[in-house]
Amino acid sequence: MINIILKTLLAVNETRSITKAAEMLNFTQPAVSQHIKKLEDQYGVKIFVRNEKGLKITPEGEIIVQHATRILNLYNDIPRSIREYKENKLQLTVGLSQTTSASVMSEVFAKYCKENPGAHIKIIFGSITELYNKLKNYDVSLIVVDGNISDAGCHSLLLDTDYLICAVHNDNPLSKKEFITLEELKKENLILKPATSSTREMFENCLKQHGESLSHFNVSLEVDSVATIKELVKRNLGVAILAKSACHVELQRNRFKAMQIQNMSMPREVNLLYLDDFQPQSFLKKLMQLYYSTKEEVLLRR
Repeated sequence: MINIILKTLLAVNETRSITKAAEMLNFTQPAVSQHIKKLEDQYGVKIFVRNEKGLKITPEGEIIVQHATRILNLYNDIPRSIREYKENKLQLTVGLSQTTSASVMSEVFAKYCKENPGAHIKIIFGSITELYNKLKNYDVSLIVVDGNISDAGCHSLLLDTDYLICAVHNDNPLSKKEFITLEELKKENLILKPATSSTREMFENCLKQHGESLSHFNVSLEVDSVATIKELVKRNLGVAILAKSACHVELQRNRFKAMQIQNMSMPREVNLLYLDDFQPQSFLKKLMQLYYSTKEEVLLRR
């Protein structure tokens, strides 16, 4: 019964309509209303209120929906867990942020599946915020992201360390300097990743520590593709803030220069995050081993 009630709650939250939720679930409208009221009576709060646009979720309702999502994800995961136990075959959904480490991790997971016939791993991509929310809601079992998150229920394993650089074309006068000052950077056409990216967030935080704001800089372009940003720098169409590891090939082939910004240290961690109840601990150990060996192979191939 609880499964049906929670499904009703999520349907109403998705459609913001009792009528549409009833159609989606093939229920009567009174049944949908009764399910919502049962939850409201149980917790002594209003989950939805009406406004001119229909139903609006309350802050208390958002908390209930968040927990309902987790509960249903865990409930729906029971068959997979039983099958995995009986067959002793790992099945996981993992999340990766779109960075250089993602290409290495994709190869790591492929190697694991090849070495362990029957293992099945699904990879999804997203920002650190999107992936962390999916982790907390049990949409994914673990995530590999740039940076870290402070949460008592979340554990992290440090996979790698990196740092941010300013990518500058060889013909740009700044490339001949020992370092770039913030005042010099303000005069350049700056190409950045979107505000949701960890690279952008880290750069902005470093600016704040120096009493600066991104509004003082000429951000000419925002691009959600590292490959495109690097191509624009190679064409001398701007300078960019990127992870050094993402520029390994270009720096090795002298396509552009990696410059440091004066008095700004921007180290970046790559972490594997998982929740308290993540079971296959032996898998994590194997994953770490595969990551280090695969990273070396990738660097040699480049």
